[in-house]
Amino acid sequence: MTEMTEQKIKTNKSVVLFFAISIAAVAFDQYTKYATQNFMNSRGGEELVIIPGFVSIVHTFNTGVAFGMFQGAQPYSIYIPVVLVMAMIVILFKYSGNDLPAMAGVSLMLGGALGNLIDRLHAGKVFDFIDVYVGTMHWPTFNAADSFIVIGTFLFAFFFILRGEKDE
Repeated sequence: MTEMTEQKIKTNKSVVLFFAISIAAVAFDQYTKYATQNFMNSRGGEELVIIPGFVSIVHTFNTGVAFGMFQGAQPYSIYIPVVLVMAMIVILFKYSGNDLPAMAGVSLMLGGALGNLIDRLHAGKVFDFIDVYVGTMHWPTFNAADSFIVIGTFLFAFFFILRGEKDE
């Protein structure tokens, strides 16, 4: 096999892996939102304490952007950043090359962005249900898609730190 053919096969496998991870992230996000909404509706929306004083499951909707900022903003002010983020993810995909950690990171970012975009297109808002807190201090309520975006960002950033060290 020629070196060019081997590179093409490696690239094709990377693209398949990229989309497989993204699709799995979207599916997991949508399933957790669906299942949690149904569960919370059966409880009348009552908070479910998972770890007292630290984690609860709640029934909230985010009409703003990341972490509940800009609640009630006009729809165009929400969709434009989403489109820009997705464009950025495509660019990051090109830079990640065939390196698995970077590819996985970008895939998770895309899956998370798509998961929340599906909610916005379907309902005009995103269902958030994980409430992390200590005493009266609360982190903004989030969902699986938000977690994928954050984890993916860290994976991608970590990849660049490692790659920078290898180049030196």
